[in-house]
Amino acid sequence: MSPEERQLLTALFDRVRTAAATPRDRDAETLIDQATREQPYATYYLAQAVIVQEKGLEAAANHIKELEDRVRQLEAETSDHHRAEQSGGFLSSIFGTGQAQQSPAPQPGLRTGPQAGPQSGPWGSTPRQNYRTGSDYDDGYRAPPPPAAPWSGQTSVPSAGGSF
Repeated sequence: MSPEERQLLTALFDRVRTAAATPRDRDAETLIDQATREQPYATYYLAQAVIVQEKGLEAAANHIKELEDRVRQLEAETSDHHRAEQSGGFLSSIFGTGQAQQSPAPQPGLRTGPQAGPQSGPWGSTPRQNYRTGSDYDDGYRAPPPPAAPWSGQTSVPSAGGSF
């Protein structure tokens, strides 16, 4: 037996001795006395189990404390980060606090409107014929190619009467 084990056993039986004055259940005490007379080695295993469980509880309590400390630390970091975002930073006087939605940057090569030239749009630069007026124009918009009809393998052609 190591000195540490001797100390643990001594401390356990010191606690048992101080608990001797507390009231006990007579039936439970009789059953325990009978079981230890029938199994005299039981006190050895009971003492061992108590010490192992105490050490396990102690380790669990330490682990819980470490986790709670870590949670508090992460909450503090999150709180500090949130405060920094709200207060703004180096460029907040120019661009705001970073809380507002920023509009997406325009994509190069996709120009629309009257300033759009013949190279704009994803479907090429050929002017389309206006189907309502029959005139050629180039406003920078390129209509997508017509979808394929699912039953024929051909592209669908809009009818003069409209479509579903």
